[in-house]
Amino acid sequence: MNLLKDVWLPVIREDGRHEIIAITQITENHDENPIVELDSPRSDFRNGLYQLLIGIVQVAALPEDEDEWVDLFYKPYNEETFKEKLLYYEDCFEIDSEGPAFMQDYDLLEEQTVENLRNLFVSQASEPNVYFNKAIPKQIDPYWAAAALYCLNTFGPAGGRGHRTGIRGGGPVTTILIPGDTKKRSTSLWEKIWFNVFSGEQLKDFTGDSSKIQKSDIFPWMKPTVISGSKGKCVYPQDCNPLVMYFAMPRRIRFVFEYREGICDLTGKSTKALVTGYRTYHSGNDYQGHWIHPLNAYRYQTDRNAPPISIKGSPGGFSYRDWMLLSLDYKGKDAITPFNVAYVQKFFNARKAIIGERNSIAWNAGYDLSNIKARAWYEAKMPVFPLDSNQSLFVKSFAENAIEAAGKCISHLQSAVKTAWYKNPKEIKGDFSFISNDFYSRTEKDFYNLLDTLVKNTEEDEIRSQCAKEWEKVLNKKTFEIFNFRALAEQEDGLDMKRVIAGRGILFSGITKAHKILSVMQREEQ
Repeated sequence: MNLLKDVWLPVIREDGRHEIIAITQITENHDENPIVELDSPRSDFRNGLYQLLIGIVQVAALPEDEDEWVDLFYKPYNEETFKEKLLYYEDCFEIDSEGPAFMQDYDLLEEQTVENLRNLFVSQASEPNVYFNKAIPKQIDPYWAAAALYCLNTFGPAGGRGHRTGIRGGGPVTTILIPGDTKKRSTSLWEKIWFNVFSGEQLKDFTGDSSKIQKSDIFPWMKPTVISGSKGKCVYPQDCNPLVMYFAMPRRIRFVFEYREGICDLTGKSTKALVTGYRTYHSGNDYQGHWIHPLNAYRYQTDRNAPPISIKGSPGGFSYRDWMLLSLDYKGKDAITPFNVAYVQKFFNARKAIIGERNSIAWNAGYDLSNIKARAWYEAKMPVFPLDSNQSLFVKSFAENAIEAAGKCISHLQSAVKTAWYKNPKEIKGDFSFISNDFYSRTEKDFYNLLDTLVKNTEEDEIRSQCAKEWEKVLNKKTFEIFNFRALAEQEDGLDMKRVIAGRGILFSGITKAHKILSVMQREEQ
């Protein structure tokens, strides 16, 4: 069984037809009826498969420079050429092998006890035997077992004592850029993958040693694991090819196969072979040092000599409050801890002429992890804009102040609702993030609409002032709208209008603070 050449990957074509293909067939019939999407049984698997495909194409079809990248964006390799390039790495993608096997430990781990499949999946903290509202599979198709293992290593949650997290730490937020549709057709899967592939020239900026070109320098399972532990070793960027970041393997796992017909618990489809368990051992590859994954944003620590920290998922998911961090090369107001967007975002401007009016988006996705378990899986799509340095500064100043003003409204809105609800609001503890989530949801469309207006009119001096005034109106309206909805709902001790009026007073304080922030951008009317 081979992940590259076998037919197993479910996809959707432009005409809506569902097919099962081999990875080598992605460019097949691209001009007439291209593949436009993956048909994954899980949202997290879909994102993980995108990362896997980007990594495979990055390794096997690396464009020499931007000119070659441009040519292949418009006209991809034909199926035969693409297949030939990928199958050079065929031996690295065997699933069941006595030798190297995809994402599995070089050692067969035959002395270890067989475990069930529960910990192969990132499950919810409150339901150890449930995988996002579905029972943990007991037997799965080997290809999907390989996909699950890739996700486990890539999203890298903690695995207990001695079991390492991923190269980006546990629960990284992945950023994948998606170019918009053309006038003639939907964006193809090839375009989605290729838009996140770098040229050989750009790889010079990656962490790692590009002179290391052996397969085992890219695919960790092609050589013995670097045993970590109290007296073990770590894996540093200088030890590997930069592209190992797409295939980092912190876990030591070997599948247990049964060659019989059965139903895959993940897909519900029949298969002639099953993975029913695995063997595992601790002290796997421990990735340390200044790794900077190309599909992740990072925050630098106060000590600039310390490794940067990848942006992780958090309660509440993503909203426009994260737009600058995930969609701009944003330094932040605090110069001590600046942020860097994913490399894939950094190179977006270099390709803006290619994309033109296709309205690209950033697809941000990841788990909100609580140590080993997941509280939730989040994903969000945010607009990205090709901006020169002056335009970027112009847009940043608006977005930064607009988001800060929204934060003031939210803070006072939460206090106002608590005041309306409780006799002693300061004594009330608990999670009131549902209020902020509601606020961001109700104002998100307005924020992005104003941002789009600003981007399209950066040459007009008054546009930022106009957008700031419009945003202030939105904040004012939505703040009182949410408060009235929440505060006027009858409480356990009855509706107390005195408390409601007191809460409204708190709202006015928040609106005033928001006005002061936004007034910086508002010019006096002539």
